[in-house]
Amino acid sequence: MSPINYRYFKKLIILTIILAILMFIVFGFFLKTCYIPVFPLLLLFFCGFSLFTFHRMQKAAIKGFAKFVRMRMAFTILRLLVYILIAVLYIAFIRKSIACFIVVLGILYLVYSLFEVYMLTHEHQK
Repeated sequence: MSPINYRYFKKLIILTIILAILMFIVFGFFLKTCYIPVFPLLLLFFCGFSLFTFHRMQKAAIKGFAKFVRMRMAFTILRLLVYILIAVLYIAFIRKSIACFIVVLGILYLVYSLFEVYMLTHEHQK
């Protein structure tokens, strides 16, 4: 197993902390009724899953561009399916503030996906 890219890991942790602070401010002061206790767990899941997919795509990039492209497409689909599954399970079993949950899930999906694309592009250019 290859070592973790510590630069990515450090930036991912910083991003997660910034998002946690923003969520604390937004749900602590402005949208108190929309806060759901599952949000911190969701944030940790996004962080961990992003670390996993970035690591796997970096390994694929070493093996060649074609392998990287296939893995990128596969992980994009996997990520989307996993997040849809999370949304469906939440809607089916918890059913509390569904609109807030879906909006936060979508925002986290966009933020972490854009961050990963930026970091992969930045790493590839070096």
